[in-house]
Amino acid sequence: MDIDEFGEFLTNLRKKNHGSRQSMSEKWPFHMNTIRSYESESRIPPIDYLAALAMDAEYSFNALLKMRLELSHVSGLDFDYLFRGSNDNNSLDYNELAHVIDDDSMSPTILKGSSVSYESETNLQSLVDGAVVLVEINTHIVARRVQFNFDGSIVLNCDNPNYKPVKIFKPDLKSLNVVGVIKATTNKL
Repeated sequence: MDIDEFGEFLTNLRKKNHGSRQSMSEKWPFHMNTIRSYESESRIPPIDYLAALAMDAEYSFNALLKMRLELSHVSGLDFDYLFRGSNDNNSLDYNELAHVIDDDSMSPTILKGSSVSYESETNLQSLVDGAVVLVEINTHIVARRVQFNFDGSIVLNCDNPNYKPVKIFKPDLKSLNVVGVIKATTNKL
């Protein structure tokens, strides 16, 4: 990917959530002309711009960072070393995605408005009891804590006691859409 293709990619991500440069500049501290320069004037954006864009578009920050680094003028960057995966706690995970939580069902663990990073995982058998996952319920993506039962059913629990747990029986598990496993959260102050 060259700098022009990267700019076009950034434009499409911005349009996905904000539509206009003005809308994005009203939410984040980036002037419309600055945003235009990242998208169409071959100016490489700083990582704080990529972070804001990743949060809004629910796109992997690490993927954006990798694309940006590939455009760097610094030679000799070892991307296999930098993005070697989640087995090493000191490395970046290229496959990690982001989502903003829009309810308080997992409060006080995950607050409304928090950004969570997650790894895409759709296989129920690979989940660990007690894991906090993103699941799709009634076309809405929510965070829930998974509890496995001896009868093969699972319970989707909320940390907030004002929400009731949802039990999903074994025959209905095929219809459960697990988006991913939450790895980290950033709560707003």
